[in-house]
Amino acid sequence: MTKVSFALAWRILTHDKGRTALALVGIFMAILLVFIQLGLFFAVPQGGMLLYDNMRFDLLLVSNHYEYQAQPGAFPLSRLAAVRGSPDVAEATPLYFGAAKWKNGRGGAWLDLFVIGFDPASNVFTPDSINAQQDVLSRPDTILVDGATRPIFGPLDAGRIVEIGDRSETIGGGYALGTGFMGLGVALVSEANFARLLPRRGLGLVNLGAIRLKPGADPDHAAAELQKLTGADTQLFTRVRLTKHEAAYWTTRTSVGLIFGSGLLISIVVGIMVVYQIV
Repeated sequence: MTKVSFALAWRILTHDKGRTALALVGIFMAILLVFIQLGLFFAVPQGGMLLYDNMRFDLLLVSNHYEYQAQPGAFPLSRLAAVRGSPDVAEATPLYFGAAKWKNGRGGAWLDLFVIGFDPASNVFTPDSINAQQDVLSRPDTILVDGATRPIFGPLDAGRIVEIGDRSETIGGGYALGTGFMGLGVALVSEANFARLLPRRGLGLVNLGAIRLKPGADPDHAAAELQKLTGADTQLFTRVRLTKHEAAYWTTRTSVGLIFGSGLLISIVVGIMVVYQIV
């Protein structure tokens, strides 16, 4: 019976080869549509984790008003001082976020630049293109520009002097990380240069605290203990919890995630209908 059924099915498929080929193309396109939408949907939270995936930390101290990496809120620097006194903590590095205006020399337009300030000697970032330029970052009025910064910012060659806010800054070099959802252009600066570039922002308020634990320390237990020291105006993320938070935020609370999520659902429905009609 099985041989007869197979022979009948094969004869049906080979009777009109053009029709069979068209059916296979239809099924392939339906499957391709679903996988394209899956890729877009899962790429959204990965873009939100781009900065964190290139940082060294076991715990991340943030404000309790934290939304996502570009809107993290702020908390007093003294909270990190309390963290450093814990026996589980090896290092706690503050990171400062700010927005500045970059003057485009070609058109004279002022473009939004996302600025990240940190201690270059902390090695808080993993890319070698950043760590190899610690001395460059330590120079006064010097910045490193992300290689993914958009062309509208003009040439990003080392040595170029650009106008950011009311200061002249020298591009010391570039690095390879990616701008993600932080903006069209991103630059790294030292803490001292951050304070000069954004004097009203200052260094008293921190946006992120990258905490590295001593070997053998359990992140979940350490987070619970450190939360008692940092107070109710902050929260601590382990890497696992941070990943879940970012995925939930980008897929359920942003227009990008909702659009791609709807697209994924529609593609699955359309794909089922196409395959059903063909079969």
